[in-house]
Amino acid sequence: MKLIQSKTMVIHANKLMNQPHNDDEQIDLWELTAANRAVTNLRKLLYEDKMLALLKNELAESFTLNKKYADTSDNDFNYGQLILQIEGITSEILIESVTKLMNAVKGSTNQARDMMFEQTFVVHPEHYALGGGNIETMGGHPVLTKPMPTPINMMPKFIRQFVDDTQYAIVTAGSGPLQDDTPFTYVLQQYKNTDNGMEANLMIWYPANCPDNYVEEHIEHYAVEFRNGCRMALQRQSQSE
Repeated sequence: MKLIQSKTMVIHANKLMNQPHNDDEQIDLWELTAANRAVTNLRKLLYEDKMLALLKNELAESFTLNKKYADTSDNDFNYGQLILQIEGITSEILIESVTKLMNAVKGSTNQARDMMFEQTFVVHPEHYALGGGNIETMGGHPVLTKPMPTPINMMPKFIRQFVDDTQYAIVTAGSGPLQDDTPFTYVLQQYKNTDNGMEANLMIWYPANCPDNYVEEHIEHYAVEFRNGCRMALQRQSQSE
């Protein structure tokens, strides 16, 4: 097992803390906003079945590739770690928001669709669909996995060794096998409150024969996803007060 990348970043849950400081940053923000509008429009036009049909060949190719990586790694996994020091939100507020998301996705078709467009698609542009599992970019390819919460005692020993429940009040774990149930990804997420917010210790594992960019890209994915998720959780809390 090899550590591919480890980062520590400080982010703000309050979006007002990150206003543009010059004209270039303002134009960058306009560009990002326009790109998100375009992606949202395409997702509405290609929701679920149409998206799955569009990605069918790419998903088949990525499955073959990733199955090969997993089968030839001899149960060895490499990993990455991102520690986010998040100002302006507590771990309880974030977990409550994530729990509502998970419950909605398991609900009626309309509830799931609403939550997809309210949060799942919004927190990261490379969340494609949930048909048959979860489709997002891994190693530069759209990949279908079947992510599921997993009790800590059911996780592999090489992951359990990183659990630090003396420091972190909340510890969650999950696995994301390929569509044929081949073990492919594991995650360990640990949370604690700090004086000005919270800390999230986020770890991801991929089969050792996967190129390093699988881990590197997922560290970036975590940063985007969690910052947006924290901001949405804070916004949702303020609206309910």
